[in-house]
Amino acid sequence: MQIFVKTLTGKTITLEVEA
Repeated sequence: MQIFVKTLTGKTITLEVEA
């Protein structure tokens, strides 16, 4: 499962979580 998090600076961080 991939979680996309947008930070306050506008950068997008992709977190890969094993589900």
